[in-house]
Amino acid sequence: PLTVVVEDMHWADQETLEYFSPLYGTASNNPLILVLTSRFEGDPLEQIRRNASRNVKLTTIDLGPLQEEESLEFANEFFDLNNSFVQDCVNRSEGNPLFLEQLLLNTKNNRTKDVPGSVQSIVLARIDHLLSYDKQALQASSILGQRFSLDVLRFLINNTEYEPEELIDHYLIRPMEDEYIFAHALVWESVYSSLLLGRRRELHEKAAEWFSDKDPLLYAEHLERADNPAAAKAYLEAARSQMQLFHFEPAIHSIDRGISIALEKEDIYNLQILKGECLREIGKPAESILEYRKALKASHSEIEKCRAWIGLAAGMRVTDNFDEALSLLDNAEAVATSSNLEYELSQIHYYRGNLYFPLGKIEGCLEQHGLALESAQKVDSPECEARALSGLGDAYYSQGKMITSLDHFRRCIDLCRTHGFGRIEVENRSMISWTRLYLNEVQESINDGLEAIKASVQAGQQRPQITSRLTTVRTLYAMGSFDEAEKHIDEGIKLVDSLGANRFRPFYNIFLARIKFDRLGFSQETVDLMKNSLDICKSTGLGFIGPWVLSTMALVTENGKLSVEALEEGEKILKSGCVGHNYFDFYRDAMEVAWRNSNWSEIERYAEALEDFTSSEPLPWADHYIIWGRALAAHGKNPTDDTAESLRKIKEKSDAINLVTGMPILDLALSDN
Repeated sequence: PLTVVVEDMHWADQETLEYFSPLYGTASNNPLILVLTSRFEGDPLEQIRRNASRNVKLTTIDLGPLQEEESLEFANEFFDLNNSFVQDCVNRSEGNPLFLEQLLLNTKNNRTKDVPGSVQSIVLARIDHLLSYDKQALQASSILGQRFSLDVLRFLINNTEYEPEELIDHYLIRPMEDEYIFAHALVWESVYSSLLLGRRRELHEKAAEWFSDKDPLLYAEHLERADNPAAAKAYLEAARSQMQLFHFEPAIHSIDRGISIALEKEDIYNLQILKGECLREIGKPAESILEYRKALKASHSEIEKCRAWIGLAAGMRVTDNFDEALSLLDNAEAVATSSNLEYELSQIHYYRGNLYFPLGKIEGCLEQHGLALESAQKVDSPECEARALSGLGDAYYSQGKMITSLDHFRRCIDLCRTHGFGRIEVENRSMISWTRLYLNEVQESINDGLEAIKASVQAGQQRPQITSRLTTVRTLYAMGSFDEAEKHIDEGIKLVDSLGANRFRPFYNIFLARIKFDRLGFSQETVDLMKNSLDICKSTGLGFIGPWVLSTMALVTENGKLSVEALEEGEKILKSGCVGHNYFDFYRDAMEVAWRNSNWSEIERYAEALEDFTSSEPLPWADHYIIWGRALAAHGKNPTDDTAESLRKIKEKSDAINLVTGMPILDLALSDN
């Protein structure tokens, strides 16, 4: 059982209010009580009522004024009830406890005969009775918000020895942990409103000086309140620091505040560029593209256009708009080359290499990421170098050189951890898991995959979460953990649909179809699923995963003609060049289809093809299935005790490393003979 109390809901912005929606559902199904307090002014509770689902019980308690006898009981803590002035205070407060408290404190401290008309007038009257330096300290502290530290206050008033005992004694502030807090929000508001505009700006300027090297966001906020034109640039830097901590939504809020006050075109452009990057990172590529288009319109030089084109291409990479993205990168490269912009050239080569990856342009992918690394090293940019290393990992992956690929991804991760490039690390962690499976490090692969999911969820990065869940699905399927795999498939497909990252949908469909096939056997549903996946591949590029889709189709259909046609089409794509993962699973699937058709020579042909593909860098996974296929062919041709023993040894090894994909047919092969 849990009670969650949230006070002062009237101060909540729209973003904060939206966080309560999932809490409502939680409260309806669990022993959870939400207690929310709000003023009538700016009361958001009506919106909360509208957003709450019907099965959430909402009880609203309007706190009315104190009854006279309750007010008198409260006043008894301050004065003898026989004091006639107490009755005047009770009458004037009209049951408002804060007003009554302030009236009584004002009377107790100042012995005035007049009853002020409002809380603000009371607070101002009490301020006027303070000594000059205490009054200055109280007003200075108000520009820091309701809560403040003594160190900042001393800096603002240029008094390193100041102690706020008088302010505490007058019930204006009170200690809270290692800081101080105003006695009430209305007290703070009253003190802040008492500052003349010039003095207020002066204090905010000085506060900005204090926070300049301590808190980028507070630095920007105080500059804004000081009407300092440098505030827009400060919000830009605050947003960058928030992004480094994966706080993308607060970063967007900082950017929007910067845009709203920016006067210089350069500031507006830089803020829009950063907002585009932020939106891309939180999985809103379409909105990111729109923001980069705004930046492009706001640009006033070829170099600024170049940077906007790069941002547009980066977003289009996610939405699979490959042709326009490549065209924009060509435009950007022309500007970057003529202006010797090595940093931008590194980005251009990196994104072009990324676009070549799903298109199956293997040599181009390797070349582009190599150029990205060269440019990164020329400008000594560890960040660009880390990205280039990840790109080279992709390039060697495309060639099927998984050991070399894993080495580059590990170098990328090491560089990220050395320099604190958390976002790049999160983007690439899943590839450690994916490539380790080719080394038959099955348990290590699943551990890495689950850690990658956790990191991407914590970072709020949705695209890396797609790949992290995908690699986890793949390893769970290899282990035979179908129920767990399906959970990640469901989550992964939701992310794919929300991002519009269609080229990943066939991946998830492959494992969904395989699980259904392994459980239930042949069905039209699995065939239709793969036909739909093939249609997607044709629109996003067959070189990315087309052969794997086709081999899965051949595996799950009982239509012999369709199976043969799928394998023939897949082999054509393999021969023309495509991403490396296709070769491994296509040949493995094809061997199983050939075994089902008792076509022993075809099994041997596919095993030889897999061996040829991995000859430059043999892999434990490939070697395992080459032996598996040849053993099945040998036993099928001439079943003997020796061939049966070979099958049993392969099964034992598979069980030992927890790699069960395709292994059930070993039992079938043995039982058939």
